[in-house]
Amino acid sequence: MFGVGLHLSQIDEADELLTNDPLALLIGMVLDQRGSERTNMAPTTSADYDGHGSPAFS
Repeated sequence: MFGVGLHLSQIDEADELLTNDPLALLIGMVLDQRGSERTNMAPTTSADYDGHGSPAFS
């Protein structure tokens, strides 16, 4: 039976590894998720505070 390979990267060797090694796929997905979580975190600015060092809540 012929299996379908994953095509997640633009590198053939990387796609082959991700297709054939479930642990590599899992680790890659976890690391990819960590990167997107950091990207979505907004930096804290002085506008986020009420002037007394406490976060401002609306």
